[in-house]
Amino acid sequence: MTPTADARTDPSTLAGLWAAVLPVTSLLGAQLIALQPAAGLAAGSTAAFVPCLVMTYWTVQHPGSLSLISVFAAGLILDCVTSGPIGFLALVYVAAFELARVLRPFASGGLWRHALVLVVILAAVVGLQGLMVALTHLEWPSFMGSGLAAFSAVFVYPVVVVILEALRALGVLAKVEPS
Repeated sequence: MTPTADARTDPSTLAGLWAAVLPVTSLLGAQLIALQPAAGLAAGSTAAFVPCLVMTYWTVQHPGSLSLISVFAAGLILDCVTSGPIGFLALVYVAAFELARVLRPFASGGLWRHALVLVVILAAVVGLQGLMVALTHLEWPSFMGSGLAAFSAVFVYPVVVVILEALRALGVLAKVEPS
């Protein structure tokens, strides 16, 4: 028996629960990757952009799976864990999320257009983070490290997509009980 669309989105079934929980838990897992001591949220760390990659995937590939509230809460959690200014990363996450929602129709035109949307989102994240650092520290930061990390994050994105698609497939393969 193949699962129906209603069964996959109904939270009372295992597949529906998986589909509802996976986007938020994958975003929280990406934050754990960004918090690793070896990677950290350092300016030159590609791992610092993994939450933005996950957010972009869910927003562009599966719209409606992440909510603005969950993205904002994820940013606030990261602000609290890193002892940064409260709302700093929350604002960056919300801006990246909204930019991905606006650019979503453009990204559906193929791989190159999707990659271009990702580059625009990551450039906006780097710029917004730089502006926030400039406002809080009253000096203009160097964009070399974070720009290079954002550029290399573009090449990490296909790995993120493969992992998240494999996790989504686990939910689709879950046995759906007939009603």
